[in-house]
Order: sequence, then structure tokens, then C-alpha cells
Amino acid sequence: MFKYAPENTQQLVTVTLDGEPVSLPAGMNVAAALLGIDQIISRISPASHKPCSPHCLMGVCYECLMEINGVNRQACMTPVSEGMVIRRNLTAPGGNLHFGEKETATPGEQITSQEEGPSMDDKTQGASA
Repeated sequence: MFKYAPENTQQLVTVTLDGEPVSLPAGMNVAAALLGIDQIISRISPASHKPCSPHCLMGVCYECLMEINGVNRQACMTPVSEGMVIRRNLTAPGGNLHFGEKETATPGEQITSQEEGPSMDDKTQGASA
């Protein structure tokens, strides 16, 4: 989906993303760097329990909030540096993950919702009964 422009590729540094080492361009903001390696989910919303992704990439929306070096920060406002430890909040409050069967998602996994609401047919059948 997102790719780094070859002319803008900077020196790669190793960071820890959810317990796994990954290489990201030094100096690029964390949110953009993660989008460049197809890590589009930044956290699970504490309110809706649905996956969130960066939206504005300029520090306004807080959708990219992650734990970076032990502190909750906006990933779009934080430059990548060597040895950085990034932890996305991919579990719902209480440790219950509503998307998939694992406790946490690992880099490269796509989280999909397994909770389906009633279909439109279910709603119309209930209304006519």
C-alpha cells in the first residue's frame, strides 16, 4: 500500500516493534515509517475495541498513539531513532482481543473483526414479526 520513495530512503535503524526487531528509516516519523512496512494498525480503540490507524499525520487526531520508549506518544510526531522500543496497544482493555484469536498481534498480521452484528435481513425480519 505505502512504499518509501527510493530517492528519499534514509539510513535504516533497528527498532523493536511489539517485541520484534524491524528496520525503519532514521528520522522519519514513526507513524509514516510503520505505514511504509504495511503496519497500518496503530492501536485498538479503548472505546469501540476496533483497530485504529493514523489519520492526520500532523498531531491533531491522536489515532497514532503508541507507547514509545515507555511513554505514550503520538507516533506521527516522534522521529525514528536507533534502539527505539515501540509498543502498539493491540489488545482491548482487560486483555481481551476482539479481533482474532491471539492475545496480541505480531508485526505483519492483519487483524480482522470476528464479531458480526445483525445483518440488514435480520433487522427487517424482526421488524415484520
